[in-house]
Amino acid sequence: TVWYVYGAVTSIFKAGDASRGAAPLFVAIGFASVICWLVQWPRSIPARVLSLAPIAYIGRISYGLYLWHYPISVILARSGTKDSATAFLVVTALSVPVASASFFLVERPFLRLKDRFRSWAPPPSDAPRPTASHPPPG
Repeated sequence: TVWYVYGAVTSIFKAGDASRGAAPLFVAIGFASVICWLVQWPRSIPARVLSLAPIAYIGRISYGLYLWHYPISVILARSGTKDSATAFLVVTALSVPVASASFFLVERPFLRLKDRFRSWAPPPSDAPRPTASHPPPG
């Protein structure tokens, strides 16, 4: 668990966020601590809440949300929406179905393709090879 915190701290300094003061550092340490806590106690109430189907689904399409929310918000801003609460709701309402479609039509097929090629790939050259004294498991 210490490695999660270390990774968060080093990523802050690599990204150049250190110039903004200690706030990003504390945010990174806070998130890393929460992740460590959830990994350490997977049956806790917060971990179970994060495992609920709607929240897990948002996690599944999160990459698509990351990719699509910005173009949608730019289009919305050009249309003249100025109220931030309304803009947030509209961007969210549009981003979720677009990210879902992106997940099922693009991301998921490529993930399946990746799995198919992984099964064809030879083992890494540094992988232990079976010997007569140590037959392969199974």
